[in-house]
Amino acid sequence: MQALVEYKGKQFLVKENMEIKFPYLGGEVGDKFNLDRVLYIDDSKKKEFGKPYLSSLSISGKILSHGRDDK
Repeated sequence: MQALVEYKGKQFLVKENMEIKFPYLGGEVGDKFNLDRVLYIDDSKKKEFGKPYLSSLSISGKILSHGRDDK
């Protein structure tokens, strides 16, 4: 399963059990979060596209660490 989500004006392609860097989410390490702006979802049986978002779906995750990128 994969999904395309929007967060802070950027789009991210996420998959199950994938680690990804997001802009600052707020919260502490170990906290869970939900992303409600899902644009597209593809599970192996069907594909769904939002207009512009899928209202019945959200993606959840867990904050593993905080960090900064190089300039």
